[in-house]
Amino acid sequence: TGVQTCALPISTTAGSCGGNYTVTRTWTATDACGNSATASQVISVQDVTAPTIAALPAPSTISCPATPSFATATATDACTGSPALTFSEVTTAGTCTSNYTVTRTWTATDVCGNSSTASQVINVKDLTAPTIAALPAPSTISCPATPSFATATATDACTGSPALTFSEVTTAGTCANNFTVTRTWTATDVCGNSATASQVISVQDVTAPTIAALPAPDRESTRLNSSHVSESRMPSSA
Repeated sequence: TGVQTCALPISTTAGSCGGNYTVTRTWTATDACGNSATASQVISVQDVTAPTIAALPAPSTISCPATPSFATATATDACTGSPALTFSEVTTAGTCTSNYTVTRTWTATDVCGNSSTASQVINVKDLTAPTIAALPAPSTISCPATPSFATATATDACTGSPALTFSEVTTAGTCANNFTVTRTWTATDVCGNSATASQVISVQDVTAPTIAALPAPDRESTRLNSSHVSESRMPSSA
């Protein structure tokens, strides 16, 4: 009256996605007289594990005008192989126009809708001062001419046209009409970075004074003086 048992082929039923399915194993016990009974065991497999995104670079800082360059994320999934990868970016303004932070967030999603995210952050800083175009070299002019300065121009790699202002300092020379004027230009960008450049003009008094014309000689006085000289040369009578 021995009983024999055997297992029927396993039945696999697909679930709602590639990583979800159900396996049913049915056992049949049969005795020597052909009587049999069955019992089944059902195991459901669920994909509830999110994909894994490989490590992205740590937060970094670059200097404007460079622009962020992000790594390309890669991801794996324990159940379904290669998950889908997408990304989004958020730009956060900083303390001035050229300072900002860009965060790129990658999302890896498997076929069952499980997802994970990882982000890379790049900070952009404006640390570069504007550039002022070359000004004329130091020069010297002669009084009474007055200094005439060039108008400075400046550019900025990050924000285009910086603000330009100037100040002047006059330094006395060896006499009242000798002096030096220094005009210093300052170019400032929107992030407060600044550069300066100066033009120097020296004023020298090298011109002698002019004496106004004096009266011409008196002709009558000259004639009388000439007669007096002639008379004094005549011999006296005996």
